[in-house]
Amino acid sequence: MQTISVSSQLNLVENQLNEAMRCLNDGDSQALMDASASLQSTAMDLVQLMHTHRRTGGTQQFGVQIGALAQRLIALRENLIRRSAYVDRALKVVLPTTDVSTYQSRGPYGSGVRSSGNMNVVSA
Repeated sequence: MQTISVSSQLNLVENQLNEAMRCLNDGDSQALMDASASLQSTAMDLVQLMHTHRRTGGTQQFGVQIGALAQRLIALRENLIRRSAYVDRALKVVLPTTDVSTYQSRGPYGSGVRSSGNMNVVSA
């Protein structure tokens, strides 16, 4: 009976992973956040279930399926990093940064701390 619940949990994780990848490809950020949250919750449930399954003497029959899911999670993470870099570049094109900061001034209140030239030496 535990084997059925582990395999059904693995299938649920796989379906939610597919949904997260679809949301990333569609560019729907809110749906991606929702899919990622549900994927994280389901994956944590799967980890707990696998720990109890391992303690009861379960075999490692799910290793291949878990390895495939891990590879797909790595691919999802890499695609998220690529999308993040793409958005950062697009923002730099639309909203270029300036070299001079807003509050930079040449006066004494906006400048850095300067040494007065006096050195006080205290010795014991």
